[in-house]
Amino acid sequence: MTLAALEQMQKATAADNRDKYLVDISKLPIDRTKSVENRILDFIEAVGNPYLFRVDDVAVKVCFHPGGKSLTDAVASILSGS
Repeated sequence: MTLAALEQMQKATAADNRDKYLVDISKLPIDRTKSVENRILDFIEAVGNPYLFRVDDVAVKVCFHPGGKSLTDAVASILSGS
């Protein structure tokens, strides 16, 4: 995945992708035997766009503010269970 592709994904909106096309992450299995790095790769592969997905019936758009956590750090935190 390229930086340009990630930047395009970051610009996507729920309105552009309609909820029914967004992956519901509440049902994604997490293989805790894998390294956090491999869990992140699995997550991105499963959702397609790590900035835009669903949790049950709610569309979620992930945004980061300067000085805050990076996407990698945020996803690692979620997938590590901390």
